Amino acid sequence: MKSKFSGRSFRSRIFFSFLAALLPVLLLLAVVVELLLVPYLESRTWEELANSTRSLTKAVRSSASVAIRNHLRAHSEQNREIARHHLSLVDQRVLSRVIAEALHSDSPFPSR
Repeated sequence: MKSKFSGRSFRSRIFFSFLAALLPVLLLLAVVVELLLVPYLESRTWEELANSTRSLTKAVRSSASVAIRNHLRAHSEQNREIARHHLSLVDQRVLSRVIAEALHSDSPFPSR
């Protein structure tokens, strides 16, 4: 009985032998990667994404808090300057205290 490699060259017989041995190994490797490695990498990616989202949320929340605090501080400093100006006018007897308080309550940055 003749072998199926009997009419072929030595080079082609080696090539097909390696192909016959390598193809199942590659197929098995692809299945292992698909069944084990891909789900693991996917879960790790989702975990990292969740961690990054939490970190970004904390950073945005804290920066917004600082921005609001600075904005309110600037308003209070402007209120203080307006009140000082009105009190200096009262001290100079340019305005009465009642008018100064009324002007301060009408200021663009009321403290109430």
